[in-house]
Amino acid sequence: TSSNSSRRSRPGLYSSVSFGTAPRKVLTIFLDTRWGRDRHCIPSIAASIPFGAVISCVTRWITAGFNLPAIFASCHTRKMLNEEQWKWLEEEISNSDAQVHVIVSSVQVLTTNPVVESWGHFPEERDRLLRLLNKLPGLLLISGDVHHADVLDALAGIYPQQRQQRIHGIIEVTSSGLTHSCVGPFYGALCAPILRAFATNRFRGVTLDNRQRGEVGDSSIANHGEYFYTGRNYGTIDIAWAEDESTRNIGTVKVNVHSDTRHIVLSTGAIYIGKRGTTARNHLKNDELSRVRGCVDGHLRPVSEKMLLVIVILCFSWIVRRRNDRSSDRSTISVLVPNKEKRA
Repeated sequence: TSSNSSRRSRPGLYSSVSFGTAPRKVLTIFLDTRWGRDRHCIPSIAASIPFGAVISCVTRWITAGFNLPAIFASCHTRKMLNEEQWKWLEEEISNSDAQVHVIVSSVQVLTTNPVVESWGHFPEERDRLLRLLNKLPGLLLISGDVHHADVLDALAGIYPQQRQQRIHGIIEVTSSGLTHSCVGPFYGALCAPILRAFATNRFRGVTLDNRQRGEVGDSSIANHGEYFYTGRNYGTIDIAWAEDESTRNIGTVKVNVHSDTRHIVLSTGAIYIGKRGTTARNHLKNDELSRVRGCVDGHLRPVSEKMLLVIVILCFSWIVRRRNDRSSDRSTISVLVPNKEKRA
């Protein structure tokens, strides 16, 4: 980095780098999701006390499960990026002439898992990000942090009744990490069940007949089961440019996740890029953008309300039974004690 670079003076480590030239250009944008981030609704204590990371997972789950941002206004408006980074990001996007855009976020964007750090804990910020990125051609989200691999799709939670989707939406691939996995710690046995429990936005593959419609390039995307992997892993991005640049689909992009033994364990399959100026197939409509599922959804409220109702019923039953027992005891005593006037 040169001595006069703006990166040396601005708040945050965000940056961008491009490869190639139009019409075969890739722009990679690295976001800084730490520098300007506000505290969570219940502040994290992960680095403060023993087992702080586990406790923070629980507090994030409570925040999302009871939808605390809907109750406390200060939680609803918390920021993931500062305004200076937002302005920079908007300029990068508006000035881009790239055909593929790779957006790198340290934390996940589309996950519905409430126990991990993610954009989902900042609902307004995530909505702003998705609306800003939605118009980009060749859009791909890349993330890490969570010690497992994941393939997510913004459309998966919008159309949950489809076993396999008709078409993909905004795709996010998480690869984390080469040295650690979520199954390593003492709570590792919970990793896979938690990932299965919060699978709303998980990629489910795309039906094979879309190959005829030009929406996917191969059938490999339908062969990876649950589309998460809990072992150590790394990811690769393969971009294949079409030889004929005049065609509507000028190339494909494929993201593979590999195990630490180099086997492919997850894949998006080859997704057509499209061209700037045409309607990209991964664009979401406005109503779909507003329906992208998040982790802050109050999913614990119905359960807690039922539990509270059961507790109230049990307490009321106990009180009534207690009163009846006392009344029965008084009746028994009155029968056993002789009447003094009659004895006299």
